[in-house]
Amino acid sequence: MNKIIIRKKYLMIQLNQLLKKGSRMKRLINPTVFFLVFSIINMQLFAQNISAMEILKTVDAVVNAPKDIHQFSRMILINKDGNEKVRESEMYQKGDDMRLVRFLSPADQKGIGFLSLPNDLMYLYLPAFRKIRMIASHVKNTNFAGTDFSYDDISLFKYSEEYDPQLLEIRDSVYVLELIPKPGVEKDYSKLVVQIRKDNFYPVKI
Repeated sequence: MNKIIIRKKYLMIQLNQLLKKGSRMKRLINPTVFFLVFSIINMQLFAQNISAMEILKTVDAVVNAPKDIHQFSRMILINKDGNEKVRESEMYQKGDDMRLVRFLSPADQKGIGFLSLPNDLMYLYLPAFRKIRMIASHVKNTNFAGTDFSYDDISLFKYSEEYDPQLLEIRDSVYVLELIPKPGVEKDYSKLVVQIRKDNFYPVKI
């Protein structure tokens, strides 16, 4: 018999035994409490039995859930000598297929913009030249504006459509997945190791 089914039956037997322990216990465990306990049991079983691809698809759904996003970011670049450079940017996102990233500082980077559109279309705006340049697909894995991020890193994509996941580990608070690019998908990294929160399926470390 499936281990999950056995575990579920065991938990339900324990719950029934509690319900039979006298009228006082019956008064304490009302239908609402019973429903909550049953839901928790099912959530625990789901967490134990969830597949790597189900986790990744849930991550995509969570990350792309907002219809519109406007956020500010602060990036600290540290070179091999330990010197730091700080860059600030803002990002606008419309749905799950349009994103604009624009640098706010420092002065020599201010105004540089990156636009990601559907069908893998990417554009770079260089204010110093007042020109818009289309990013060809064969250079999308090159560094963006002197950072360690590639154009592909800051563009919009769904992990489940571009990576094959493997569940490496289940910790107390996170799932640990290894992501390998699907055949035919060109990425700057041969693999990614991602930590995903178990309570809300949001990636916290890559």
